[in-house]
Amino acid sequence: MLDGETEPDIQENFPLASRMIAAARRDPAGPLAPEARVTHIMSVGLGLLLFGPFLRRATAQSDVEWAQSIGQIVGLVGQHRSSS
Repeated sequence: MLDGETEPDIQENFPLASRMIAAARRDPAGPLAPEARVTHIMSVGLGLLLFGPFLRRATAQSDVEWAQSIGQIVGLVGQHRSSS
């Protein structure tokens, strides 16, 4: 998509997203609809995968600080689940 491709040209089926939405529907607590929760989780994950080096440099984090930041971000997903 960053190269100008459209989503149908890249992928037609989204089995991981479908499984995540099904799991989120089994645990519907919280302010977001299951689809919105999955969108949020996937957006953060993909953003970190694609732009992690830029984000780390922009926030001037050492290796240790970056690992801690990633751990805290991943921990948010667990907090949402455990608070329901």
